[in-house]
Amino acid sequence: MKRTKLIAILALVLIAAMLLAGCSNGAQKPSSSTDDNKVYTFKIDYPNPENSGAYIALTEWSQMLKEQSNGRLDMQICANGQLGSIKDCVSNCVGGLTDGFWSAMTIYAGLYRPAEALTLPMMGVHNADVASATLTAMLEQTDYYTESLSNLYVVTLHSATTMPIGFKDSTPVTSMADLKGLNMRVTGGFNSNWVTAIGANPINAGSNEGYEYLEKGIINSYLYDWDKIQSGALLEQTGYIVDAHCCASELLFCLNKDKYDALPDDLKAIIDGSQQWFRDRIGQIYAEQRDEMVAKAEAAGITVAPISDEFNAELTAAAEEVWAAWIQEMNEAGYDGQGIFDKTREFIEYYNGVYNYYN
Repeated sequence: MKRTKLIAILALVLIAAMLLAGCSNGAQKPSSSTDDNKVYTFKIDYPNPENSGAYIALTEWSQMLKEQSNGRLDMQICANGQLGSIKDCVSNCVGGLTDGFWSAMTIYAGLYRPAEALTLPMMGVHNADVASATLTAMLEQTDYYTESLSNLYVVTLHSATTMPIGFKDSTPVTSMADLKGLNMRVTGGFNSNWVTAIGANPINAGSNEGYEYLEKGIINSYLYDWDKIQSGALLEQTGYIVDAHCCASELLFCLNKDKYDALPDDLKAIIDGSQQWFRDRIGQIYAEQRDEMVAKAEAAGITVAPISDEFNAELTAAAEEVWAAWIQEMNEAGYDGQGIFDKTREFIEYYNGVYNYYN
């Protein structure tokens, strides 16, 4: 009897210990920052060719995240539109068909209206760093961009080099009178109105269509940033360039928000910590790329002429009417058009002083 009773008592003690252990495990849930050894794969839609500047930055970013996460973040950059049409980058990502994308905001008409202010002509942006810092400040220090980007995780907003005016012919262009009647590639939107105001005919052409349009004579001048001049081999169809700082691009690099939110906290922290690195790196790449392309143009006998103060003033005066029209349209659409415009200009002026160089 004593042995039986002892066994019974031991059994009760064991059961009690197991129950206590079970409660303890339930109260101490695994931390979401614990290394779970799971690999999280993101397929990132990159619509442009692999020889473009952003692709370099994206692949370096991907490798950096892989190393920092001990292989748990696998960011696969899919170039040349492998994951779909460039026009579907945003909807594919929001809908979960892709895990992220890099693209230009101006492609998606109506989606990112407040950010259009940066892309208006002759806003005085000196370089890619200024434009990128302005977009970031507008996102982080105001609520103007909040609603339109709420369905995405924004890795970063950034910009490329400001756009010069390229010409197929080698004849010097020194004033607005020399632009009359030219067919000029534009980025669309209010920049088309500005091209009309400076005497040229606006022609909408995609980011990858410049070479074909120049070769076929559909356009004889263009607005493209230096990155696209390189990746599109546009120097082969160019005779003269006015190094005006006409327009800045607005580029966005985002991830699917639900997929980002589902990551462990330590992996989120790695991605969050990469944002400034990406902006700095892409700015460096664009600046080096611009210098390289200018050197190649000059070696090929293509003049890259600085814009005179008089010519710049003419182009800016023509842009002022476009600015006013944009502000009015934004106000009518329910936005604070003047407030967005003024704040954008304020940040541009500030960051021109921080990044005090031209490219």
